[in-house]
Amino acid sequence: MLSTEPVPSPAAAEAILDQTAHEMTIRLGPLDVFPHAALSVAYDDNVLISHVDPIHDVEWSIAPGLMFGVGDLNSSPTSPVSIDKLRGMLYYSLADYESKPQRFLGLDYTPAVNLYTDHSVYNNVDESVRLSGGYTFSRMTVGLDFDFGYGQVKDSGVGDLVTIANYDARLRTRYDLSQMTSLELNAGYLRLDYIEPEFQGYQDFHGDFWLDRQFDQKLSAALGVGLGYLQPEDDPGQTYQQALIRGVYGLTGKSYFSASAGFEVRQFGTSAPNAVRPVFSVTGVFQPWVNTTITLEGHRREDTAPFQGENFIQLGASVNARQLLFNRFYAALGGGYDNIAYTDIETDNALLRTDNYWFLIATFDYEFNNHLTATLFYTFRTDNSTDTSVSYDNNIVGVRVGWKF
Repeated sequence: MLSTEPVPSPAAAEAILDQTAHEMTIRLGPLDVFPHAALSVAYDDNVLISHVDPIHDVEWSIAPGLMFGVGDLNSSPTSPVSIDKLRGMLYYSLADYESKPQRFLGLDYTPAVNLYTDHSVYNNVDESVRLSGGYTFSRMTVGLDFDFGYGQVKDSGVGDLVTIANYDARLRTRYDLSQMTSLELNAGYLRLDYIEPEFQGYQDFHGDFWLDRQFDQKLSAALGVGLGYLQPEDDPGQTYQQALIRGVYGLTGKSYFSASAGFEVRQFGTSAPNAVRPVFSVTGVFQPWVNTTITLEGHRREDTAPFQGENFIQLGASVNARQLLFNRFYAALGGGYDNIAYTDIETDNALLRTDNYWFLIATFDYEFNNHLTATLFYTFRTDNSTDTSVSYDNNIVGVRVGWKF
């Protein structure tokens, strides 16, 4: 898989900012069908993110896909329709704007065939299944998302190219007590499996409850609590509880800022003492000028590591800016930093390893029309670890052509 580290995607901004005309669809009975495809070629100077003797190669990838939708998708102002945009509207405005789809179900399946020019042993086929649905009652909104992914990824934690299967399900509900006050109850299930037996995956069951107050059209705040159970593949189960506060501020009709923060108490099921640590999440989309979009993200979270007896604490932030240079030609620049601390969860929560990870992504997009886009991209990433065997530098440069109906 042509891998780039996640930064706030322009698609996230488009879910809120894009207000274009209705699109044509292919109809199969009650279903709307949206085919899409992508073709890319890239030079990768460190295929296995090795510390020594890196392997370089040219990777070719073709990814055809189909999205099926049912519901009032034709009332959607997105162009073209995608799972990401439907989710964006569900997260921010499903129950608030009559112009947005109120009842929908979308399913996207995208395989990707990845071929290496000189090292065919790494040839692979990735698979992605994504489902998103939303339903609005008179005072209640329900949303369901599910993602399944299978494929090769560059895992900085293990310092290698590995194959994983990932399952991520999220259920969100909101009930409006009044025009200004609402309740939210959310639940999720996350499972990560490493195909390589030397690394451990995990399952995470979690939920959160929020009391939200809308002060005016721009500002809302909420108090929340979260509960979770984390079951590593080889370690004892962990439980955790969170106390949180959240604020959302709409700077303008095309910009918003959201932040949640609090603390987490975690029990490890071993002789290690309970840990009390801060957690936070920050996201924002800003459009200071009509042709400029800036997205940002920040986080502090804890999760199980791929090695037995370890957790990792991740503290980081990223930012991305996208600018229309002239007619249909866009430039984007994004980057970020993560400090990742690996701790011993068997005895005393001692620090075992620290990684300082940086990445930079630059893209140049040309939109031939609303359906066809060509992209020139460059990705740089580096991991400077106290365990030098997993430190690496990696450069990827390539071209991608994407088409959506």
